[in-house]
Amino acid sequence: VDVLIKLAENPKKAYENFELISCEVKNSKVNIPVAPLPPSQEEVDKQSSWTKKCAELLKIPEEGAEDPAVQVPDLLELANLYKWGGCNFGEESTYRLYLSIKAFAKTLGDEVGSLRFFGRINTRGLPYYIIEGLTGEMDEVDPNLQEGKEGSNKYTYWVTQDVESCQWTKLPNVTMAQIVASRLFKRLLMGDLTAPVYSYPPFPGDESHLLRTIIARIIGGTMISPEGYYEMDEESDPPVEKMAEAEALAERFPKPANELKEIDSWRHHERDLNVLGRITAMPEVTDENGDVVEQPEVELAEPLATPKPELWSFRICPGGAGAGSNSVIVARSLLWPGSIAIAAGRRFTNIYVGNGIPFDPKPYTPPLPGNIQSEWQASEEELVATNGLGLLEEKDQLVDPTPKNEEEEE
Repeated sequence: VDVLIKLAENPKKAYENFELISCEVKNSKVNIPVAPLPPSQEEVDKQSSWTKKCAELLKIPEEGAEDPAVQVPDLLELANLYKWGGCNFGEESTYRLYLSIKAFAKTLGDEVGSLRFFGRINTRGLPYYIIEGLTGEMDEVDPNLQEGKEGSNKYTYWVTQDVESCQWTKLPNVTMAQIVASRLFKRLLMGDLTAPVYSYPPFPGDESHLLRTIIARIIGGTMISPEGYYEMDEESDPPVEKMAEAEALAERFPKPANELKEIDSWRHHERDLNVLGRITAMPEVTDENGDVVEQPEVELAEPLATPKPELWSFRICPGGAGAGSNSVIVARSLLWPGSIAIAAGRRFTNIYVGNGIPFDPKPYTPPLPGNIQSEWQASEEELVATNGLGLLEEKDQLVDPTPKNEEEEE
């Protein structure tokens, strides 16, 4: 058939070229369609398990079922803002994530207040999806080693790698030593909360502690919002940032896009961590007599500080000919790639989607080990006592090691 087709395409000199065309067809490879291999039993079980989880997640609640006491973020609405920032999980994945957070909120107490979708941190394995809520009651901790709800442990975080399972794992609180140590190395997460962290200098904790530390650093460095959304609560001791009242927000917003594209129109509503890994000042330390011991002053981040221009870039969406007073403003962090803040009208949101590694213009160089300790040297008193030798070998004590008999002892 192939020979006849080729002859029909070029009927001139068909008789002369018949043998050549026939030889060419015989030497050509025959493409026989190969049927796909059937899925393995492991793949079938995995797909079946995922389908059952989705069916349970999409199950319509019974009539009269109460909504969770904890406020859940409207991810379906926020997803439109995420898209302007270049972040899109897909409509179906976003809806399953929303249902998973909603189901988990029913298991929490009223002290959490509300949940916020922090974002996603990629790993060498499955990524971590992270949600944030206010910290409830905490056990007593040493304030010299770890801050409480007024500092870096203001929020509690839960993570999952299987959204459809609705199983969220609570991360531990962060300590000062963990924050300081995490700044000295860079490491991609393994995707296992119990995995050890091999680093130099050594990190005090496993991957769950390192993940919590990375989140604390991202929160302190990238949580910004348009000026006016947050204000200081002077009634609290010490004063803290709080969301402005609804009436004040209605008067201040919406703001024109030309104003919001300037960095002076934005503020940090979460304070950054200082060199000690703290947000608040160190507690007072007293000596044996009860007197306060003076400590070196460490600079603290100012509340509602203006972001640094060299650490942020702003863009109007849509831009160019489509820019208008109601355009969306997207602010991207240059220090933590993947962290974005989006403002549109009276709404704003923050999200992080990245690898959990800050940007550094210099190539990473591991810290050098400490200096080699010097050998032992004798003091002046020891030199005088030994006539300048420093060390003298003690005379051997010759003692008969044979144990004494009971009769000899008597």
